[in-house]
Amino acid sequence: MGIWKINIERNYCVIAYAMPTHSVHSPIPFKGIPEPPLEVACLHASFFDGLRSGIKTEFMPKVQAVTAMTLDGFLPETDNVLMRWVMNHRKGFARWRERCDARILPYYILDLLCEKDTKGDSFIYLAEVSDAETLDLLRGLFHYNLVEELIIYLFPYSAGKGNSIQAIFPVRQWQLHKAVVLPGGICRLIYRNPCRM
Repeated sequence: MGIWKINIERNYCVIAYAMPTHSVHSPIPFKGIPEPPLEVACLHASFFDGLRSGIKTEFMPKVQAVTAMTLDGFLPETDNVLMRWVMNHRKGFARWRERCDARILPYYILDLLCEKDTKGDSFIYLAEVSDAETLDLLRGLFHYNLVEELIIYLFPYSAGKGNSIQAIFPVRQWQLHKAVVLPGGICRLIYRNPCRM
């Protein structure tokens, strides 16, 4: 990450950043105070507190998100036979529940942002995504680039409608870490976020 500087004068906002190999300086005309770029807005105060206190911020806990998805990118209905199997079987969501240290609940992203820097790099948070409410949780985790590992149980059918998971995926190249075929034609795909590794 580079060094950001924002300078607001009269009717211009100058946003500049410096990287080891280049720098950018761009005046932007505006009327009123503009929003800072997303990269600046998402910097959390705990990041800077970690730098001041000498804590190594590159060692952060892992955030895993586990979900089920149809071939056309929708959340399966919760009463679906395959969905019930994935939610309860030891090779499904239960596998990840047993391995995590804490589960992330909807509406607790701010708590996670405040708490995560106090945990070691072996600490694992888990977000289970199975309905519309937890889909919003995943959207927030993607927004703050917190998901390090995404586990998808891909079902062998198309739904044609419902809550779309694909619509909230960030534009990013994920790295496939592992793929396993499970009973019922379900594929478990484990992706890793190269920006978080």
